[in-house]
Amino acid sequence: MFGVAPASPGYRTMTIKPTPGYLTWASGHVQTPVGLVKVDWKLVNDHIELNYEIPEQIELEE
Repeated sequence: MFGVAPASPGYRTMTIKPTPGYLTWASGHVQTPVGLVKVDWKLVNDHIELNYEIPEQIELEE
């Protein structure tokens, strides 16, 4: 749903790739070893608008 996943051990790097399925929006958080990741997305005209907050120790991979 949120698509938050570690890309390296300990969440040093991570990805955010929501999979909407039948949903049109979702909002929530995921606890990681280095802090809270907040994600909120909505589906607009078959395009996902994504907002997130991640701890500064985590690098986001595209």
